[in-house]
Amino acid sequence: ASVFGQDVYSLPVYLKSALLQRKIDSFLDDVGVEDEMLDFGHRRNLKFYVSMYVACAVAKSCHATADMILELDPAVIQDGLMTDCYERVLKHYIQLTQDDFPDSVAKGTKLLKVINTELKRRFSPRKKKVALDKNFEKAGKGSAGEPR
Repeated sequence: ASVFGQDVYSLPVYLKSALLQRKIDSFLDDVGVEDEMLDFGHRRNLKFYVSMYVACAVAKSCHATADMILELDPAVIQDGLMTDCYERVLKHYIQLTQDDFPDSVAKGTKLLKVINTELKRRFSPRKKKVALDKNFEKAGKGSAGEPR
């Protein structure tokens, strides 16, 4: 969705997004130890992915909707959560940059795909055993494959 595209969001959504991005930018400026601060190029490549991951983690959803972003309060997001999200994104980034240039990884689709896969695995609702039991009942078996 773009600012002027089909999916136009209210201004407060953009404000919350900008506040979240500022918080992430400030966090990334301080990542590392004095001698090994995160390089500017890597910060630039990672910042939007870390913001997306943090928004999803706070919302406890694999996809942070505009309404979820409106509920977000960047001021209360803990450093521990940002560190966890950063480390998860960084792990995938490092893995992908072994075979490709960092800028290509950040601008390509692979990093987004692996992050979205992880977010779905972490935050999608689990399938209930009830659905499995119904399938077995239709097949003439009891619960979880047990004969009746």
